[in-house]
Amino acid sequence: MAKKSMSKISKFMSYILRHRPDVLSLDLDKEGWIDATLFLNRVNEHQSWTLTMDDIQAVVDADKKQRYALRDGRIRANQGHSVDVNAVDPTPIVPPDTLYHGTTDQRWALIQDSGGLKKMLRHHVHLSADPQTAKQVGSRHRKEKLLLLHIDATAMHKAGHLFYLSENGVWLTDTVPVNFIEAR
Repeated sequence: MAKKSMSKISKFMSYILRHRPDVLSLDLDKEGWIDATLFLNRVNEHQSWTLTMDDIQAVVDADKKQRYALRDGRIRANQGHSVDVNAVDPTPIVPPDTLYHGTTDQRWALIQDSGGLKKMLRHHVHLSADPQTAKQVGSRHRKEKLLLLHIDATAMHKAGHLFYLSENGVWLTDTVPVNFIEAR
């Protein structure tokens, strides 16, 4: 499968599994899982291209961010949902001292004005345990200057904020008040 088509398939999978399962008349379970064969059949009915289970497995395996899980005949997005599912273990855990979020100078001004990082339409704010991953995520805003936000996760945790860790290593929390953020 060509790299471009893998990217196209991955974007479509993300759209359906995170945000719009209704487009394919799918019902995700409470943890975001759906039968992989049903998913594949609905994709093939809806799209002009035809996929095989091997194509989907290739996308899952090649995804550097590990956005998807495919196991026991089921598939799901690991996090980032705007639909009502809980794909993350609901047990809070203690975060590392510092977490990171990649953004831009322009967006930093908006973050400050709003009082901090908000989950917006998703279930959680997404944070990284290492600066490189946060920079990579922030680089999606290619036309703007990258800015790395350092989050004092220890202070947030001590103040009562809860943290969760997704299956693919993304740190999640409900909000990050601006007083816990240092922009560098």
